[in-house]
Amino acid sequence: MALNLPKPEAKTVWPRRLAESIATGAVGGGLAWGVGSLIGLPVPAAIAGATNGAISGWRWMYDWKGRGALALTLDSTWGLLGTTAGLLLNLANMPRPAAGYRFDLTYRQNHQVYASGIALKRGYAFTVGNVISGAAGSIDFDDLEQSAGRRQFIKRHEALHVWQNRWFGPLYQIGYIGWLVGAGAVGIVAALVRREPIWPVVETFAYFNNPFEYWAYKNDDYWPPRDAHQAFVWGGSKSRIE
Repeated sequence: MALNLPKPEAKTVWPRRLAESIATGAVGGGLAWGVGSLIGLPVPAAIAGATNGAISGWRWMYDWKGRGALALTLDSTWGLLGTTAGLLLNLANMPRPAAGYRFDLTYRQNHQVYASGIALKRGYAFTVGNVISGAAGSIDFDDLEQSAGRRQFIKRHEALHVWQNRWFGPLYQIGYIGWLVGAGAVGIVAALVRREPIWPVVETFAYFNNPFEYWAYKNDDYWPPRDAHQAFVWGGSKSRIE
């Protein structure tokens, strides 16, 4: 099945890409300047907002017929902290051809996708701001039949993380990291008391049971996850039905 997408390298489309990049960068920078002025950091905020807007515009990321305008506004204001962190991830992946940037999974999707790229755990995607890195796991995205499930996972799970950053803004980072630290400590105690291997229990408490992750896994209809410790995962020790 062929994807009916414009070819981004075509000479007839690069002026449109440049125009969208400039316009989106200007809007993103202006919105971020206003937010940054409230906390005394207008210039750094404007740079982050403009850079994100320019890259996203060049890549035709925002879906202007859908929630693109809302996504750009939130990326440049309430969600700017996550957007800035995602921008750093983006800039780290961009020079690396092996990161595997995917135009077909980015075009008008309100998020950017790298098939490989930086990830915290092998086989797991890593989403920061509007950037999804390591999205393919062990799947070949060029095989549409093989990758169908993984593409659905991106839309249901990782794309939800992108919107969690937009909806909750800095509360998303504070809540997510705070849960990792606090629940991770509880996991260590639980593992020692139950005499279980520490890492699987800590990972389940800190990562899988994280409310933001629980929401995303449930949204993808994949709960409890196979890798979670079934005795400590939300919902108890019931095995996941394949």
